[in-house]
Amino acid sequence: MITIHNEPRPAPRDNMENAWDLGLALDTLPADADPAWRAVDAARHRDHDTARELAEGSVTAAPYVARGYQALAAVAAFSCDPTTVENARRLEALSLGAYEPLPPEPHVRREFVYREASLGPTQPLGVEPLTEPEMWPWSLVPRPTACDG
Repeated sequence: MITIHNEPRPAPRDNMENAWDLGLALDTLPADADPAWRAVDAARHRDHDTARELAEGSVTAAPYVARGYQALAAVAAFSCDPTTVENARRLEALSLGAYEPLPPEPHVRREFVYREASLGPTQPLGVEPLTEPEMWPWSLVPRPTACDG
């Protein structure tokens, strides 16, 4: 404990995305967050011009990272621009950091653990694996449902 108080250190850089995701979900995003997260936050609060600038800046700064294109698609969704959403998703898929679902395993894994016959499967009935993960940031912020006009 004494060492922690005597030598405070910032959180490691790789942990910051988790903190920004949490800040985005709780609507308490810090001002020093990455531009992609700030773009989504600004779009959610209807500041579309700032959001577009931040998202485009994120793409320009790192064109081979998917997060900028995801932010651009989210900003376009909040701005009711489906063409930009499609283009951003296409560019995201071409980027090196695009997130793709894992291919399903071709065989069943057996657990070599003793189990009572009455216990049954380990998962409740009706539980299925996600075949396609939720696109960022829609698991953190509500997706816009209708355009203003």
